[in-house]
Amino acid sequence: MQSKAEYIAEILLGVFVEGLLAKLRSIVIEQHISFELGFKEGLIDLLILLTQIQLVLNDAEKRQASDDFVRSWLVELRRVAYDIDDVLDEFGYNILQQKVLNYSSTSNDIIIMANKIKTINESLNRLKGDIASYDLRTEFVNSIPEISFNMEIDSFLDDSKVNQNVGNNIVEATYCDSVIEITETLPQYEFSEYDYWSIFKKRASANERLLTLDLEKIGKEIVKKCKRVPWAAEFLGRIMYFIHDKGEWLSIQNDKNWDLLDDRNNGAFHILKLGYDHLRTPSLKRCFAYCAIFPKDYNMKKDEVIQHWMAEGFLEPSKEGNKVIEDIGNMYFNILLATSFFQNARKNAYGDIISCKMHNLVHDFAISISNFEILILEGDSVDNVRKVQPLFVRSDGKTTSRTSFSGDNFIKMHTLISENLDFDDMLSNFKCLRVLKLFGHSITGLPNSIEQLIHLRLLHILHTEIEELPKSITQLYNLQTLRIDECHKLMKLPEDLSNLINLRHFSIGGLMSISCIWKPLKNMGRLTCLQTLPIFVVGPDEGNRIEELGALKNLRGEIEIRNLENVEDEEEAKSAKLKEKEIFKLGLFWRRIHRKLDKYDRDEKVLEGLHPHPNLKSLTIERYGGKKFPSWVNDLSLFHNLIHIKLNWCMACEEVPTLGHLPCLRVLEILGMLKVRSIGSEFYSYSDGSYTNTILFPALRILKLVGMHGLEEWKDAKKLTSAGEVLLVHTCVSLKKLVVEDCPKLRSLPCVPSVIRHLEIIGCGIDELPSGLQFCASLQYLEIRSCLNLKSIPESLHTCVSLQKFVVRYCHQLRYLPGVPSVIQHLEIIGCGIDELPNGLQFCTSLQFLTIEDCPNLKSIPESLHTCVCLQKFVVLCCLNLRYLPGVPSVIRHLGIIGCGIDELSSGLQFCTSLQFLKIGDCLNLKSIPESLHTCVSLQKFVVFCCPNLRYLPGVPSVIQHLEIIGCGIDELPSGLQSCTCLQFLKIGDCSNLKSIPESLHTCISLQKFIVFCCPNLRYLPGVPSVIQHLEIIGCGIDELPSGLQSCTSLQFLKIGDCSNLKSIPKSLHTCISLQKFIVFCCPNLRYLPGVPSVIQHLEIILCGIDEQPSGLQFCTSLQYLKISCCLNLKSIPESLHTYVSLQKFVVYRCPNLRYLPGVPSVIQHLEIIGCGIDELPSGLQVCTSLQYLKIEDCPNLKSIPDLGEVFHSLINLKLSNCPDLRLKLLREGRLKNLVISGFIEESDAFPILRYPSIHASLKKLILLGRPTLNSLPNEIQLFTALEELRIQNFNGMEALPDWLGNLSCLQKLSLCYCKKLMDLPILHLTNLKHLHIDDCRNLEKRCAEGSSVEWFQIAHVPNIRIKGKYIQGKDSEDSDNFDGFDTDNEEFDVFDD
Repeated sequence: MQSKAEYIAEILLGVFVEGLLAKLRSIVIEQHISFELGFKEGLIDLLILLTQIQLVLNDAEKRQASDDFVRSWLVELRRVAYDIDDVLDEFGYNILQQKVLNYSSTSNDIIIMANKIKTINESLNRLKGDIASYDLRTEFVNSIPEISFNMEIDSFLDDSKVNQNVGNNIVEATYCDSVIEITETLPQYEFSEYDYWSIFKKRASANERLLTLDLEKIGKEIVKKCKRVPWAAEFLGRIMYFIHDKGEWLSIQNDKNWDLLDDRNNGAFHILKLGYDHLRTPSLKRCFAYCAIFPKDYNMKKDEVIQHWMAEGFLEPSKEGNKVIEDIGNMYFNILLATSFFQNARKNAYGDIISCKMHNLVHDFAISISNFEILILEGDSVDNVRKVQPLFVRSDGKTTSRTSFSGDNFIKMHTLISENLDFDDMLSNFKCLRVLKLFGHSITGLPNSIEQLIHLRLLHILHTEIEELPKSITQLYNLQTLRIDECHKLMKLPEDLSNLINLRHFSIGGLMSISCIWKPLKNMGRLTCLQTLPIFVVGPDEGNRIEELGALKNLRGEIEIRNLENVEDEEEAKSAKLKEKEIFKLGLFWRRIHRKLDKYDRDEKVLEGLHPHPNLKSLTIERYGGKKFPSWVNDLSLFHNLIHIKLNWCMACEEVPTLGHLPCLRVLEILGMLKVRSIGSEFYSYSDGSYTNTILFPALRILKLVGMHGLEEWKDAKKLTSAGEVLLVHTCVSLKKLVVEDCPKLRSLPCVPSVIRHLEIIGCGIDELPSGLQFCASLQYLEIRSCLNLKSIPESLHTCVSLQKFVVRYCHQLRYLPGVPSVIQHLEIIGCGIDELPNGLQFCTSLQFLTIEDCPNLKSIPESLHTCVCLQKFVVLCCLNLRYLPGVPSVIRHLGIIGCGIDELSSGLQFCTSLQFLKIGDCLNLKSIPESLHTCVSLQKFVVFCCPNLRYLPGVPSVIQHLEIIGCGIDELPSGLQSCTCLQFLKIGDCSNLKSIPESLHTCISLQKFIVFCCPNLRYLPGVPSVIQHLEIIGCGIDELPSGLQSCTSLQFLKIGDCSNLKSIPKSLHTCISLQKFIVFCCPNLRYLPGVPSVIQHLEIILCGIDEQPSGLQFCTSLQYLKISCCLNLKSIPESLHTYVSLQKFVVYRCPNLRYLPGVPSVIQHLEIIGCGIDELPSGLQVCTSLQYLKIEDCPNLKSIPDLGEVFHSLINLKLSNCPDLRLKLLREGRLKNLVISGFIEESDAFPILRYPSIHASLKKLILLGRPTLNSLPNEIQLFTALEELRIQNFNGMEALPDWLGNLSCLQKLSLCYCKKLMDLPILHLTNLKHLHIDDCRNLEKRCAEGSSVEWFQIAHVPNIRIKGKYIQGKDSEDSDNFDGFDTDNEEFDVFDD
């Protein structure tokens, strides 16, 4: 009996050999190169030998399970077949290389390949002889049977559950096949034979397939055998659907696997094996088995899986030639899904399957049948992987794998998937790779040696820290798929990607650097095989124009076309040939630049020329500058399949397009059409008034109108005129979600359809809600916000019998709210003028959440509140006239009362046994809290703040876990703390009357975090419990720390600050053996610090009176961060500093009496020396090869920095400021990226560091802080070819920027500050510039004002422009905030990340 792990993997070579023969015939017949030196003869011999072996291959494959010799022969044949594939692939690579580089192969290349062919032929002759003695049946194989799958996959997907999340625009379908939950039990009743037959027949005869009587008879016999494994009837029914041959049905009926069924899991494996054996083609079997390489429960993206199969060569083109290999892969994927080998299919918003999973048991089965070829390595070493083709390696990213990955063992591998293991140059060991997938944050780069992977078809990198791809990647001429996902540090793609002429899929997505995505790629028109291209950025230059898309005849799927302002006219737009490309999701984007009013027709002509394909399903148009939409928008035949339309910031458009006739439109979003004044009949119907039917927007589910600042009216469509006749029409009969936002001039809304579920009206000028709400029995969510004219809400609101969430905010004129329906669950009333709550709350037995905020007129809350028997969270904020709160229901869990005029809490708190969270704050009249508080037996968190008249706190329940008392008038803590054995967090602050804390504090045996601050009369602190982990004492009058610290062996964080009376810290501090972080600041009378424990990792000493550091630091082998600041008495730092073997960051700040710094440890990464009296840097810096950040500032005695040697190669951030006598030598090549420089003495040589060529190629960010008399920029700046960010400050004598500034083509961010005479900005040619900030440059500010100003034409192309702290363009950009850290007005200026 076989266990589930004992299956012998089948060796299936038929399809593979047939593919090799096809390649050979092509080479021999087409004669790509001149054959010489025996090469042609060798290829012909190879073709003959392989054809002869193919004749017996089918029979050999059938015998492999029962004959060990035949199986061994197949194993050797497979090895030779892979060698053949590699040689032919190498030959094909050379052909591609010649095509790209335009040269011919040398004789030496031909000789090498001829010798390889000769060796292979010898191996084949030997294999032919070995098998000759076997009586194998010769078969003239008429290829593998073709299969078709044209039916709807949905018929195989049961239990469709469509999750319509109204918060998103995507409507996603998730299909869960219950029968594939193989290990789950079936219902608890006995299935009859008829039940099994019904299940089987439903699947076997899907899509109206008729079963013959013979097949029905066989099927019933098969079903009888399914009783031992009940789900088998469903599974095999799916398999049988694809089998039409009676003999094969009989084969399944009589299969030996039926005799092996025993326990449930083994039964499952044998049934799966039965289905697997009868998959229609060997290729399909290989595709399924390969999926074992993916981890369990992996969400297998459909396109990714198909691209893997394609790269491995599993997908052979159809013989009719009418399908590309991706279509074959799509068919295989659907068959595996239909037959339940795959499950949990997920669809996108357009109805297309995008991913699935494998059941764990199916995954185990896949491993069991492919264990001969697949290896999954997780931390363990492996000795012999010679026979392994795919390899999955998983690491934690911290430890080094014990496998060297070197030698011949890894050369033949075809797939390598690595998680968190950076192979670096070891990748070149895997010379035969077809698939390479690298993911994880431990992967920081790809080696240049990747060019040696000449067979590579698929390269996928995701979630890595890679910043730049090597140029050598453009030599992977066989590459079919390049996927880059979630690589947020990747700044740019290599040039010459157009050399990858075999590329079919280029995918880049997720959180990526803006510069990486937005930079145009040149000559993409050469990639004529390309099918997938997510984004195309149009440039103004040759090779970047939109005509490059025209050559991509196979392009399909999704694409965004950006920077369309670079397209000149309609003819150029037509050169993209979008109409001929099967693109179903299209985005058309212009950049936000100022356009003169008479230029709008250019955009109109361009958009007219971008006519899309008829199969379009999603269309986005953004920042289009035309007044009207093109003629093709109203083309019903074009938009018949359209599901989603998004029109963003088309600010010049004066009317919305006609869309009501679109039969499939489900989502419509219109944002920022500022000039549209009216939405009327043109929105619903054709301009001639003709109709094909009287149902408009028949499929629309989501409608959003946002930022329509000019919109004044929106007409109802109930009655429209056609040919002089008034027609009664129905509109939006399927609408589920309507959002109308930021339309301040809109006075009324049309009647809402009764089927609406979600309604948001935000920032509109309406004075009443739309009619028809009383009929909206399905309405679940209603939000009304910032409607300043709204005075009332209809009394009929209570008839919305499904309303669960009602939010009304900032409608200040709203004085009254009607009754809400009793089914309401969530109610928010914020910023309204009401003086009472809606009536009928006592009937709202489902109400769970109630928030009342900023309602100054509200004086009372109904006494009946306690009858809301489901109310769990009640928050009332900023209702100053609310003097009284009624009792709350006993089931309440969360109660917040903040900023109210109450003088006492709600009655009945003693009955609130479920109350877990209580927060009271800013209640100036509150004088007491009920004594019964301790009876709230579930209270875990109690916060009270800013209640100065609260002089006393009652005892808290013993179960309390979190207690905060801030800004209260108490002079003692609540009683009974000694019984609070669950208390974990205690914070006391700003209680000026507090003089003592109970001695019993140490009995709070769970207390982990204790913070006390701003209690100046607190002179003494009792002992803390030994379990304490975090202790902060700030702004107190204590002169000594709590006793018993020596017993606090769990203390990890200690912070002491602003304690002017504190003179000493116990010498026993070093016994706190878990202390990792210790901060002491603003304790001027603290003259001495004791030794710290050796485990300390972070130490800060700021504004203290010490004249020396704590002793014993040389033993702190874990210390990583050390900061000493403003210690005026400090004169020295121990020589032992260099022995701090873990120290990564060292900051010494404003210690003027510190004249000398000892050597720092070689592992240092971050060093700051500011405001010190040193005249030389620490010794040994030249051996600190990990140093990345160096800041030296305000050290007037410092004269020079020595040659940093190899250190400069690691240095990334350097700031040199206000060290007037400083001289610097940089003699090595470096990778410096960020440089801040100022304060050198010679004006003629103000920035000497800029002269060093070692930083010209690497620098990304440069900040120059000059002086008022400087009148020009250093010429050396033009040599910084990679510069992306530049800040120029304090150049008051400079009148113009140099012309060469326009040559900094990589510059994205430019900041100008305190350049008062500056007049001119020659930046018109800085096409990549995304951000421009101008501050305190009075002349320039005037000349750059928006519109017709002198300099506006120079800067209008910049998406984000800020002048004098105010954005005049691009304020909404997602990247604009990122620049603020770079552009700060603070004198203490630092832009580098710690």
